[in-house]
Amino acid sequence: MSRLVKPSLLSLPVELLYEVHIFARNPFLAISCKHIHLILKNAPTIVKVDYLLAEIPERPTFWPNEIQRVLQYPLCNRHVLERCIGHILPPDHHLDPPSDWPDLSDSEKEKVSFLFPLPKRLFRDLDRPTVRDETLVTVQYLANLPIVYRGRFDTNGEFVGRDVIRLAPNPDLHQGYALIRAAQARCIPLIQLLLELGANPSRRNGLAILIAIQQRDLELVKLLVNSEEKREEVDSKKKSKQDSSSMNSILLDEAVKARASDIVEWLVKEKGCVPDMKTLRAMG
Repeated sequence: MSRLVKPSLLSLPVELLYEVHIFARNPFLAISCKHIHLILKNAPTIVKVDYLLAEIPERPTFWPNEIQRVLQYPLCNRHVLERCIGHILPPDHHLDPPSDWPDLSDSEKEKVSFLFPLPKRLFRDLDRPTVRDETLVTVQYLANLPIVYRGRFDTNGEFVGRDVIRLAPNPDLHQGYALIRAAQARCIPLIQLLLELGANPSRRNGLAILIAIQQRDLELVKLLVNSEEKREEVDSKKKSKQDSSSMNSILLDEAVKARASDIVEWLVKEKGCVPDMKTLRAMG
């Protein structure tokens, strides 16, 4: 006589497990065991989209908040977010405005309405090539989110104007975590993208630059230092010469400690860094 197998989630077909995951809306189900975690992690994009949409209120009210909400979920990558966009817009927002609405001016196309944070989870495992590639693609997509239109109407329902909402990621939150992790992983395309989006290499006392120096990566040091100098040129609140000199001294001292002679030479000859007595002794 054959033994009866006690039914459990592990014995369910994957298609049925997907349905349980969506309707249960329990974030702990995906980490209840390795088997279920692997199944849900590798679920088709449409399953992940359905799960996210079940987590979003039926009538979203504020577009920037909804973007931040879905980005909190680890399953939300570029492909999932692209399919969610049209569903998480509030009812009075449009991706394609009515034809009788006025066209965008050049200034409206460039003006950013809201900044939203890049989730730290995107940058935690950049040493893995697959994660690195996915993070780059996701950040590129977030940097080019479609423009959203919102109409304004009077009490009689007559159109009186429209607002243009353009979102952009803020890579400088969490004290420059994104750029620092990208520098640690030496992911140059991602570093360049973050710098274009406004990441500040001087965060945490120039930690991203110090990491590049410790890696003896002259080209990365050049990229980060030159980017920081450009930021200071356009920033209305420029650092004082004393602050810049102090930072340069720290960088030079770190380069000497790392025995990165090419970086030391570049900092002295190209950037005019003047070593202090302690650094001169170390240079010997």
